[in-house]
Amino acid sequence: EYVEKYGFKNLYIACDEITYGIAGEKVMNILKDAGIKAKAHVFKGKRFIPDEKALGELMIDADRDCDLVVAVGTGSINDMCRFFSFQMGVPFATAAPMDGFASSGAALIINSMKTTIPAQTPLFIIGDTDIVCGAPARMVSAGLGDLLGKFTCLNDWRISKVVNDEYYCDEIVNLVTDCIENVLADADNVASRDPKVIGDIMEGLVLTGVAMSF
Repeated sequence: EYVEKYGFKNLYIACDEITYGIAGEKVMNILKDAGIKAKAHVFKGKRFIPDEKALGELMIDADRDCDLVVAVGTGSINDMCRFFSFQMGVPFATAAPMDGFASSGAALIINSMKTTIPAQTPLFIIGDTDIVCGAPARMVSAGLGDLLGKFTCLNDWRISKVVNDEYYCDEIVNLVTDCIENVLADADNVASRDPKVIGDIMEGLVLTGVAMSF
């Protein structure tokens, strides 16, 4: 529906072997049934590393006329697609939870060192709670922990305002605080994979990513 809404014609889907089985294949089938042209690049191996080799793989396999890059999976895949699409001059879309999805920076491995590079924010983000609820417990916990860590971030920012006279925005602080408190109120239900709570975590991670971009 989003692809048709924005008029995209040729999609490039990126995932690894694990995320292809979880959601990538489903994405491809949905697009095929809708008559939308799409090509999938599946990174091989147990662990995806967002380095120059991966970037080269994406470039070599891409159609020159692709007009939307879709990241299916982890933060690393998301960051690689964020930078790749930015360099290609086309928008990208993404799915799954962590606070960097809505931000504009891409964390890549360059010359064996993790480096954050300016890129672009996604045109749209899709969080399927059926899929997210089925994630391993350690990943759900990591998403919750990522949100709770914002308490420390906000205090750091407040201290930096006092000590370094850093720019400080109450609107952004209030947005992030509301996200954290909304999830914290139902945190006891995270372990039971309550779809509403998992959805709140997903929404909170997206909104805190938006806050980072602001």
